[in-house]
Amino acid sequence: MSEKAPNLESLNTLAESSTNSNPVAETQTSSEAVDSIDIESVRSVIKQEASTNRLELPVDESSEGKDYTFNDRETKKLTLKTELGHIRTQLPLSEQLLSRTIHQPTIRRISDVSAKTITRPIGLLGGGILAFVGSLLYLLFSKYIGIKYNYFVFLLLFVFGYIVATICEFLIKALNP
Repeated sequence: MSEKAPNLESLNTLAESSTNSNPVAETQTSSEAVDSIDIESVRSVIKQEASTNRLELPVDESSEGKDYTFNDRETKKLTLKTELGHIRTQLPLSEQLLSRTIHQPTIRRISDVSAKTITRPIGLLGGGILAFVGSLLYLLFSKYIGIKYNYFVFLLLFVFGYIVATICEFLIKALNP
């Protein structure tokens, strides 16, 4: 594990404190004062900075307080587990069991992937339009010809419209960078 490098402010503070304690060092310039800092004091600053909130990075300096984001995968998992545990204590038993099932890592990944691929708005719109217009035409056709209306045609038209609209969406995105 590598130690964090000290920032310039802490080195300048350390240099000022070392120059104030040594009257000979007061005549040195600031660059000479930074050079004269002993290694032990730099190590103590590094250890001090490395021990303060390694896992949190400040995101926003707002008047309401500081917002933090976690950059460690294990911390994210632990936070999720504690939050879900706290929320589950307030739920009825049936919803607790459902929550435990839904929030499994594999089910969560499958849900995230399907949310990005299956529920494409353009695909659903294209499928709905083709299913509506196609089934309307098929209904009129079956009524005038005298054949029995097959309800499975609506589903086929919807799936076909979904596929065509999704392919068109990908082609449009590929041609327009």
